[in-house]
Amino acid sequence: ATASWIGEDEVSEYQKLESKTKISFLFHQLECRLSQSILTSVVTFSEFQARFVPIIAEAMVRALEQSVVRGSGEGQFLGVIKDARVENVVEMTAEEFGDWKAWRKKVKAAMPKSYRNGEFYMCQSSWDSYIETMSDDQNAPVSIGYNPVTGEEIMRFMGKGAETTEPDILPDFDTAAAGDVVAMFIDWKNYVVNTNMQIKTEKWIDHETNKVKYKTM
Repeated sequence: ATASWIGEDEVSEYQKLESKTKISFLFHQLECRLSQSILTSVVTFSEFQARFVPIIAEAMVRALEQSVVRGSGEGQFLGVIKDARVENVVEMTAEEFGDWKAWRKKVKAAMPKSYRNGEFYMCQSSWDSYIETMSDDQNAPVSIGYNPVTGEEIMRFMGKGAETTEPDILPDFDTAAAGDVVAMFIDWKNYVVNTNMQIKTEKWIDHETNKVKYKTM
């Protein structure tokens, strides 16, 4: 809606409010299966049980991360970089990717002011090779800082937080093909996952293969 200045004998026009956006909900299920031989389950059952939860959790979180960023929307989430509604795309050459001025002119200048509360995401090797080595005209680093108490690295770039990924989520800049998305800036309040976050595990013995099998979904 827009507001109008009016005079003493004037009124503004009525504006018709329309709903032009629809939200659809699809059902996707994530599953992870493991098995071990009956002999192994007898000998090392306690060790397997101790590792079962971390192994499953890591696998499922990894699948969720991949889907949130690059999911096809078919049988899984629609990923950020696959969403046709994301129109603000910046292309950079190898020279520009390592130049802090190019980032400010081409990337930061393209960010609407209302959308600047997000974070940068890119492959760890891209960050190490291009962002962490970036310097200004006085050869001072522009992306790195440290916690003065713990000495832990604080990842920030152009005043924004930054996180790194594995190359199967966002590819490394040096090995990416033309047109690949190698970095993204996002405010996560604009991405929603509707899930009950519950996990169920089933266990059974396959006597045909002498395997103890587990399914988590």
